[in-house]
Amino acid sequence: MRKHWEGYYVCQEDWEVRHPQDFVRGVADKVVPPWTQPEPNDSDSFILFCTPNGITAIAGTGVAGCAVAGYISPLFDPSIP
Repeated sequence: MRKHWEGYYVCQEDWEVRHPQDFVRGVADKVVPPWTQPEPNDSDSFILFCTPNGITAIAGTGVAGCAVAGYISPLFDPSIP
């Protein structure tokens, strides 16, 4: 009897050599992109400015911090033809 590579004993008729494919190791993928954009600093942040559409109190067009309640800009008034 011979000890099999899986750890148990087998007779000569049932003996198998371990398959070479068991020893193959994969190649690690390169998961880093070729270039990256640096993280923005506090000084690189966007500057919010109010536009006539942003000041208007129409839902979906007003900008937080800019909209004035009840105000509809003459430049954006949908009732004017």
